Amino acid sequence: MNEPKDITSSVKPSVRSNSIENLYNGIMTISILNEKPAYREAHVAYVMNCQNGDGGFRRTPELGISTLEYYVLCHSIT
Repeated sequence: MNEPKDITSSVKPSVRSNSIENLYNGIMTISILNEKPAYREAHVAYVMNCQNGDGGFRRTPELGISTLEYYVLCHSIT
């Protein structure tokens, strides 16, 4: 029987999530599997790039408005 693949080794910082929700879901999945993200600093940098001038967070670094939902997601990631 083959050993399970280390899923954290396939996630690279140069690969962009298309939304903050996908990053959150990926990190929560890794957490459920009792693993830690391999590129924590890159994930935090992505989240910080989603922050708006008003202190809230948008869905992606490129566009979006601040919402409470994204604020909660971002603070649970970091």
